[in-house]
Amino acid sequence: MLIGHFEYLNPYLDDWRLTETSPSKTASSADGEIGVYGNGGELSQYSSDFSTTPTTEGALTQNERWSGEIVLTGSVTVDWPQRLLIDPGTRIVMPAKAKLVINSLAHIVGTVVSPIIFEADNGQWGGIEIKSTASVTAIRHTQISGATNCIYLEGGAHEISHNILQGCSNGIYVNTGAPLLDNNLIVENSGYGIYIYNSNANPKIRYNTIDQNGGIGLGSRGYNHSSAMVVQNNIIT
Repeated sequence: MLIGHFEYLNPYLDDWRLTETSPSKTASSADGEIGVYGNGGELSQYSSDFSTTPTTEGALTQNERWSGEIVLTGSVTVDWPQRLLIDPGTRIVMPAKAKLVINSLAHIVGTVVSPIIFEADNGQWGGIEIKSTASVTAIRHTQISGATNCIYLEGGAHEISHNILQGCSNGIYVNTGAPLLDNNLIVENSGYGIYIYNSNANPKIRYNTIDQNGGIGLGSRGYNHSSAMVVQNNIIT
């Protein structure tokens, strides 16, 4: 059985134990847990090191954990094997045209009371780009504004949920992949709320409110999308 990242307690923080609701808890031939912790499996604690000194321009050279206020001076790239964790309540100030590009793995997860905020400094920035080489990445409880595309997605089954995407050219641009886009408020962008570029992109678009965008709320380059694409329970006005 294949295991999705979101069946683990927190793989981004080195915890690959299964959640209590994971179907893999009872998927073995003996109706028990599968994977490394099945059959009485025990491990010593595995831990990665994270630097708390942010890279403000260029490629990460080690794992990083951002918190507080981070002022970037240019584009930042996260390549294999590095990963980026951003703590709840972090504010990231982006210079004009700069991007945050994820080629490996990132965990950008705030909370309702402590969202992660991305904002422009002195001109439109380039947005968050998750590329085709990236592993499953989560962007939750963020407020993103002032970018070309608030979020650009290229491949993968990433989770983009519970975000406020406002004042960008486009809210979410889906090039390829099968991302989960749910419970997002996508408003006041000058172009599209959500734009789907390729006919082989299969996003699951559920429970979003998309309003007051200058272009089309939900648009597509083509109409021959596969039946794997899901659009349910959204308000698009």
